[in-house]
Amino acid sequence: MIRVVPNSVSLHTSRIPTGASLPVEELFSVPGALVGCDGPTGDVTGEDDCRGEVRFQFAVDQPDFTVTQLAASRGTTQYTSVRRMRTDEELDIKVKYKNTGTIQQDDVVIKHALPAELTYIPGTTSVANSSTSNKWQKIDSNAVVERGINLGSHAPDGASYVRLSVRVSGHAQLRCGINQTVGVATAETQNGSKSQKSTIEIERTC
Repeated sequence: MIRVVPNSVSLHTSRIPTGASLPVEELFSVPGALVGCDGPTGDVTGEDDCRGEVRFQFAVDQPDFTVTQLAASRGTTQYTSVRRMRTDEELDIKVKYKNTGTIQQDDVVIKHALPAELTYIPGTTSVANSSTSNKWQKIDSNAVVERGINLGSHAPDGASYVRLSVRVSGHAQLRCGINQTVGVATAETQNGSKSQKSTIEIERTC
């Protein structure tokens, strides 16, 4: 998608070499914008010093975004990309979406696919973004591990965080020692989806 950079349109003639500003919305409208020898007057003569040109800048817009996830012992803030836990521990998983493109993205959905060894603790989902003054706000929904949570619209550089808590399920299915599991966080947008995997090591003492 190509757009004209705001306030970049100008008229340059031999009489006004430094240029005169033109309204971008008029230049690209059906009636057009007035130009002239001495500025946007509509007065154009055949004199040699009346030659000129209209200049403007344009930018190519492109949608893009990132999704990342980290984990920490529940109630702490020591988040890491690879986390080890005991079978009697609980974890907080934090998923971050960020709009790294140049256009707004609407209806951003975050979801998390947990491994079979972990189970979601109901009622532990919180969201933090500009709508919550960047403070964690609990939401009455478990959709993050189902269909996903719609976080709405995000301008360029906008970001949202989703936090959920999990515990180990099915201890008997774990072998003695270290068990590696993988959870997948996904961000879905109107411009496609992206996912990131995170390793959680579960230590079972036998």
